[in-house]
Amino acid sequence: SWRNTPSRHEQHARARRSTGGEPRVAGDGAKRLPDVDGNAIVKLAQPKRGGGNRRRSVIITTSQFTCTGMKTALILDDLPDSRKWLTEILNAAFPGIAPGLSGSLAEARQWLAEHPAPDLALIDLGLPDGSGVELIAELNSRAPQTLCVVASIYDDNEHIFPALRAGARGYLLKDQPLMQIVELLKGIAEGCPPLSPAIARKLLGYFQPAPEPA
Repeated sequence: SWRNTPSRHEQHARARRSTGGEPRVAGDGAKRLPDVDGNAIVKLAQPKRGGGNRRRSVIITTSQFTCTGMKTALILDDLPDSRKWLTEILNAAFPGIAPGLSGSLAEARQWLAEHPAPDLALIDLGLPDGSGVELIAELNSRAPQTLCVVASIYDDNEHIFPALRAGARGYLLKDQPLMQIVELLKGIAEGCPPLSPAIARKLLGYFQPAPEPA
């Protein structure tokens, strides 16, 4: 089970432990979550990249993103530092927004049962009690007005495409500078899908013709 071997969550927790006020190095190729000033508050281990050559049909239209403003949000992330960081991002992108915080699928479902569906949901994928993809699919079915955006460290096909197929309408990598993510979220009001550049490039590359054998 996820408790028996070092999981992504344990890697994140270890990365947060610091010595002398400095973040611990999580290993070669580690990535950082920057704060408002561009300083690292968390160091994240670089995830393994997935393979596979299958082309998947994933279509995102800008009409899905037109909105007049975001007033309520749900943040689903099992790591307290990440929830705090994402809250800062939302407050910078949408001043006055009221985000609910959940650390597991169970907590998120309980929050949704007690509150109206939020305008925006920032959803991590790897959670102690399942995958954020499950909540994306549930929200897409029961509350299609909620804009579901993945906020993750994972940029491999095995995470990206299931999330998009479930109904995610954006995918943000948490190793980006905070203000870059803020600007991507602000673009929602102009009909721009909040996609990290690396994810956009991966999606475009996926539909390029395969090179012919030499």
